[in-house]
Amino acid sequence: MRKERIKTYALTPLGYARMMYEEKQAKLGKINGVVSVVIIIGMFAIGMLGKELLIIFLANKGINVITNKLVG
Repeated sequence: MRKERIKTYALTPLGYARMMYEEKQAKLGKINGVVSVVIIIGMFAIGMLGKELLIIFLANKGINVITNKLVG
């Protein structure tokens, strides 16, 4: 099992500033990860919805040959 190394900072204003900066970067990294996952899921949902709307549109126009191939 790998032990996590404890991060230490100097007891100076520069050490405090570095600690605050690294905490802020860690929070931004987590937020960016969540946003990326939400964007990927959203794009997938839009793609699926777009295909369904295309099938409905083609079925309403009477183009059954293409519609049957898209449905399966």
